Amino acid sequence: MCFKNLFFLFFAATLTISAYAAPINFDKEVTVLYAPTITITPDQDSSKFPHSLLVKLLITNEGYVEKVYFVNGINPLVKKRIENEMRYARFSPYLKQGIAVKSIVPYVVNFYFLTEEEYGGH
Repeated sequence: MCFKNLFFLFFAATLTISAYAAPINFDKEVTVLYAPTITITPDQDSSKFPHSLLVKLLITNEGYVEKVYFVNGINPLVKKRIENEMRYARFSPYLKQGIAVKSIVPYVVNFYFLTEEEYGGH
């Protein structure tokens, strides 16, 4: 009889604890909703622009780019162009236990160079 009472007491205690336990929500990484392509026209100095550049983006909990982090030695013209284009980029925010949080993510910016024929002098 004593074992039955102890078993029932233990069973009731574990039910109470498991009822208050939070459900497990796994973290979800940031994904790109809209990735801008930065187009370089022939009349711009294309020698200053790399074909691609790795940057880090500070993504807000709403999915907007708050800040772009560059490596040292990047041309100011390239920085300005990337920062202007990233204002229009949208990402799904990083979810930590189901809650959107700010995050810093690596991102490769690709540049597309128009040829004289494609540009057509516009």
